[in-house]
Amino acid sequence: MMASLRNAVVYLLKGSGHGGVASGTRVMAADPRRALDLLTATSSISE
Repeated sequence: MMASLRNAVVYLLKGSGHGGVASGTRVMAADPRRALDLLTATSSISE
């Protein structure tokens, strides 16, 4: 279960244009609103 959640987070972070997973995690931890915006985005990341 935890691996599935981690994979989903990695996919979202890579698709959101962050340089890497670690930097994306730091950005999201510093600004939780951005993390919520990423989760509730209506457009597909694969577009």
